[in-house]
Amino acid sequence: MKCFLKLNAVACVYALLILIPFELMANVYRISRLANWDIEKVNLFTEVIWMLDIIGGTIFLFLLTRKWFD
Repeated sequence: MKCFLKLNAVACVYALLILIPFELMANVYRISRLANWDIEKVNLFTEVIWMLDIIGGTIFLFLLTRKWFD
């Protein structure tokens, strides 16, 4: 049962890694309006978050998976 819960937790983290950048891309105009930034700045912010999400999330999930399912 513990393995099942750990597997579901890892799957939820994978889903969040996909959800966060897509939500940022979908809400560009809302972020621009609330932060008083122009669209280009929000797009740059989204791209930076996208890259950090991919790199950091991959490393984090690799280490987490290796630790939990050794």
